[in-house]
Amino acid sequence: MPPCHGAKIIALIGANAAGKSTLLHRIAGILRGAGECRLAGVDDCETAIAYMPQDQVSAAALTVFEAVLLARKQTSGWKLADAHLHEVRALAALQIANLASDMFRS
Repeated sequence: MPPCHGAKIIALIGANAAGKSTLLHRIAGILRGAGECRLAGVDDCETAIAYMPQDQVSAAALTVFEAVLLARKQTSGWKLADAHLHEVRALAALQIANLASDMFRS
């Protein structure tokens, strides 16, 4: 597989139980195991990667925008700067910005 570069959208596709979540857990440093899993140019994957599991149950009522922002803020503390609002580019990049004000359903 060729290297993945920043500012790109990557799709990880596979059958149920093929190891997609396990791979993401390894990259994010959530799951430990034999061998080594590294990202080029990143010293600490645990602080460089924000991960929001799909099976997380929350009683909070969040909009899609808030859920994306929460995932983005996971590694940078709770203080929100104006610049952080502009960093949530994933919705526009995926052409789903129209969903930003919809309620997030987990």
